[in-house]
Parts: sequence; structure tokens; C-alpha cells
Amino acid sequence: MILGSGMLGAPFWIFLPTYTLGHAVRTYPVALLFWALGPRLQPWIECYVEIASAIFTILCTVLVMVFVVLSV
Repeated sequence: MILGSGMLGAPFWIFLPTYTLGHAVRTYPVALLFWALGPRLQPWIECYVEIASAIFTILCTVLVMVFVVLSV
């Protein structure tokens, strides 16, 4: 993580919670779905989790960019 912080030029204490939040956004929805719907959802998760995570990440990035542009 220190390497990633240095590559981005961000202070480590800002990078760490941001990294943790990003990881949680990708991991917890899948865990919640699997907990709620059980093993019958496993084939769907194995097929589509990468696509769903990518779409969600892009959507969050666009929303942040729109917020930054509108707040200026």
C-alpha cells in the first residue's frame, strides 16, 4: 500500500482509508448477496462479479467527477 500511495503522490494516511473504502465497495455487495441468497447464486456471482464490479466502479468514478465539476 505504501508503494501505491507513493505512486499516486498521496499521503499514506489519506490513501489508506480511501483504499479500504474502495475495497469494501467491491467486496461487501458480493458477500451480502451470497449471504442472503446462498449457494444458488454462486454460478451467477462467478460469471458476472467482474463485470458488475467494473460497472459499479465506473459509475462511482463518474459520479465523483460530476460532483467535483459541479462544485467548482
